[in-house]
Amino acid sequence: LPDLALAQTVTTAIDMVTILMLLFGAWKERAGWLLPKVLLMMCGVMHTLLIVVMWIVSIKHDAVHTTSVLLVGALTIALSLYFWVIVYSYYRLLEERRVVH
Repeated sequence: LPDLALAQTVTTAIDMVTILMLLFGAWKERAGWLLPKVLLMMCGVMHTLLIVVMWIVSIKHDAVHTTSVLLVGALTIALSLYFWVIVYSYYRLLEERRVVH
């Protein structure tokens, strides 16, 4: 499992960098700094959706597990999409301000 630990470390490092970019971009009101986080968040939503679908397909014969995975997965995806919409909306607002000025 050393490869898994390395992958998690790299993923966490990338996420931390994009969070810092998001904070800096929000502070300076620069849309370009928010874009990496917007893209990474959408990749995360798609990844979660793929994992939920694969998990449901693999346990399709157990109704209780399928239902619980579907429920938790749907809530996770909904919350992730909500956070993405917040960041994306702010990104679009900054882009519109940049075009006007």
